[in-house]
Amino acid sequence: MRILSRSICAAVVLATLLAAARASAQDRPSSTVGMPAVIRDLVLPAPELEAAPRKPEDPVVVRILATYPHGTAFRYDIEFWGQEPGEHDLAGYLRPKPGAQGAGGQASALPPILVEVRSLLPPGQVEPHAPVPGALPALGGYSTLGIVAGVLWLVGLFAILFVGRGKRRAQAESARPPSLAERLRPLVERALGGELTRQDRAALELGLVAYWRQRLGLEGETPAAALAQMREHDEAGPLLTSLEEWLHNPAPARAVDLAELLAPYRDLPADAIELPMEPEAEVAG
Repeated sequence: MRILSRSICAAVVLATLLAAARASAQDRPSSTVGMPAVIRDLVLPAPELEAAPRKPEDPVVVRILATYPHGTAFRYDIEFWGQEPGEHDLAGYLRPKPGAQGAGGQASALPPILVEVRSLLPPGQVEPHAPVPGALPALGGYSTLGIVAGVLWLVGLFAILFVGRGKRRAQAESARPPSLAERLRPLVERALGGELTRQDRAALELGLVAYWRQRLGLEGETPAAALAQMREHDEAGPLLTSLEEWLHNPAPARAVDLAELLAPYRDLPADAIELPMEPEAEVAG
């Protein structure tokens, strides 16, 4: 009799969850690309769940923040952030904990956990195709030859006058610790060229958002409100909005001044922000 009561209770919980999922289709949790959002007090049938191992190609990242018993079910606080816009079902990114059992030792099917990830860019703006390589125009004529000779002469003169000074400056640069701007530069260059993976791009954006949220005192704001204020900020806004733009439109038509874009980070220590692993390369200051 007790087993039958538990089965009926589990069936009622599952039916209630399915009805709630259908009723809230227009009010489902949402966020923007790269911004975390939290679903609190989400009741799901047993067994107890955990986040499935993350794959690099996953369009959404899911993390369970807290788990509480809820009768024969469990109640969760779940964090997610999307790496691609669209509608996503978080149920596909959860799995039963090893050894966990549901009511009566039976695992229950999960209802859909639908969320929406929106893009901040205008509709229809997509990443362009790679340019087709073509032949370069050939140099020719006495005028071109004279210009080339003059440039080479100036380069030689510059090397004679400043090569020693350049070496001393390079030694001084290599002796001092790198700044945050120098660590950011190769990552930003890869983002501009569309070469960052979705996972590295999300980690870079989350690191910047976390830093500016703390520096500007926006911890009490909602993620959407905090991000809106960051975009309007003179120092935080340029790099954040540029990264969002390059997500769907690498190689923008306008020229990008990386030195100006990274100026707010020039005097910060290299470990001020948690960054993804950047490629080892020699970066000019």
